[in-house]
Amino acid sequence: MQKAITRVENPSFLSYNEIRKKYWGKQVLMTDMQLSTGPSALVGAIVRYYAENSMRELWKLLDSDYNDEHGDCTVRFIGDINLNLYAGGGDS
Repeated sequence: MQKAITRVENPSFLSYNEIRKKYWGKQVLMTDMQLSTGPSALVGAIVRYYAENSMRELWKLLDSDYNDEHGDCTVRFIGDINLNLYAGGGDS
């Protein structure tokens, strides 16, 4: 099954709250990240791509297409994470 990754048309800088509203429940590839200091938190970034269930593919895209000219970059899930999955439990 082909996993859908969507390229953002005319990407622009968004605050973290704008990213949360627009991409909730999705995985996003972000560039040009701005972080606060003490404690470190995302202030905003440019979302280049978004997807559902394509985290590995987004990381591959980040590794192949983005470098230092785009500042700090990452792939991140925007939303609530089921911590039970990280504790070795399953969906219940």
